[in-house]
Amino acid sequence: MLRKKVARTKAGILKDIKLHPNKHRHNLNDLIICCTIDGIVIFSLIGVHQEYVDLGVSGGIKCDVIGGLCACRGWH
Repeated sequence: MLRKKVARTKAGILKDIKLHPNKHRHNLNDLIICCTIDGIVIFSLIGVHQEYVDLGVSGGIKCDVIGGLCACRGWH
């Protein structure tokens, strides 16, 4: 089943992360692309990924990417 295209607004991306967290398992590059609106990185959306997308925990900190530099201060 095809999903509707996500509205490239903060609210649209936030809604999509909450409804489809498994579609938001990104490497670092794709996380930045996902959180960029009109050429501006919306850092609060990176935190939303960390909160809603279950990528595990390392050193007591939730991971936010599956590849690259991570919020846990590790490199995946």
